Amino acid sequence: MKYVIMVPDGMADYPLRELGWRTPLMVADAPVMKSLGRKGEMGTFRSLPRGAQAGSDTANMSILGYDPVTQLTGRGALEAASLGIELGEDDIAFRCNLLTVDGDRMDDYSAGYITDPEARKLVESIDDELGTDTALFRAGRSFRNILVLSGGHRAAEVLTTPPHDIVGQPFAPYLPKPVGPEGKRTARVLGELMSRSKAVLENHPINAERVRNGLNPANMIWPWGPGGRLRIRPFKDIWGISGVAIAAVDTVKGLARSAGMDAPDIPGATGFTDTDYEAKADYALRALRNCDLTYVHAEATDEMGHAGDVQGKIRAIENFDSRLASRIIDGLESRGEEYRLAVIPDHFTPCTVRTHVRDPTPFVIYHSDSPSESGEDYSEESAKFGRLGILEGDQFMKKLIQG
Repeated sequence: MKYVIMVPDGMADYPLRELGWRTPLMVADAPVMKSLGRKGEMGTFRSLPRGAQAGSDTANMSILGYDPVTQLTGRGALEAASLGIELGEDDIAFRCNLLTVDGDRMDDYSAGYITDPEARKLVESIDDELGTDTALFRAGRSFRNILVLSGGHRAAEVLTTPPHDIVGQPFAPYLPKPVGPEGKRTARVLGELMSRSKAVLENHPINAERVRNGLNPANMIWPWGPGGRLRIRPFKDIWGISGVAIAAVDTVKGLARSAGMDAPDIPGATGFTDTDYEAKADYALRALRNCDLTYVHAEATDEMGHAGDVQGKIRAIENFDSRLASRIIDGLESRGEEYRLAVIPDHFTPCTVRTHVRDPTPFVIYHSDSPSESGEDYSEESAKFGRLGILEGDQFMKKLIQG
């Protein structure tokens, strides 16, 4: 038996007036995913449990059967793990966005989806100018980078805000805040680094060139999602099967590697709309020759939700369906072996809200040897009334693996 979990990040959405009160998924030309609803079992999954932040780290951890409320230390720890950064007992890691501010306003949380080479040079300059024995900056992918603080800081002592939640707003009210007296030093250090980063970045040649080309400059850093060293039980020890994660974003790759799963670096996988879907599908199929489960994640649908780009989200769904889902299913069918396959967005990212919301996310599970006959296309609305109801905790993974 082989297992595949396909995760179109943030694909779930609300019915929109401009789409005739349908969701982007319902409107999209996505026959492969939709047909799974007619021959599989649908339901919804509470991937963002009460007491946990509404982040992709939380949601993907939940899908894999872990409890983020008690086990997740913070997003930064996962992304550091993906980059091979070993955190000490007294270290905390932050996601460190390169972003665009305009005066006192958060203008663009991704600095125009700055390219990897540009971001790397900027982060190297920041580390040269601001890095110390207790503050380490490392480049990740595009705007998604890492800051590690050492010297007795604690993740629970500081409150940070994801920058994609405050686009278009004054950012001062959302600067890092201490949680109790012990967090004052951490909040102060972060605030100083953010302020000083402006001087490093404002006149950097990379940004000067971006401005000349009409692109948003990366003119400030924004640390958020602090996390200490993560210790979780290996995925194989829990479920008795081996797994490989196929993803571009460090959040998912770091989670997988922390769980003892392989997470290869895939050429052409970008974490945006230009990602190489075919390469991801081919890597997933190749991995299944030597493992039991592949976890295939794509970010583009989430980015379009954050941008409020309805048509962009529809196109991202269609690309996921035709270039990734179709290719994986065709490959599985050609092998003639039994498999179970699920499609599950990690969470909702509605275009009208432009951030994550806590509605239970719609999923479908298809078993190649025992298809069902629901008669309904897979969508947010049909999944609400699916026979599997609302699952939570580790129930989704149990249903997928144990049937």
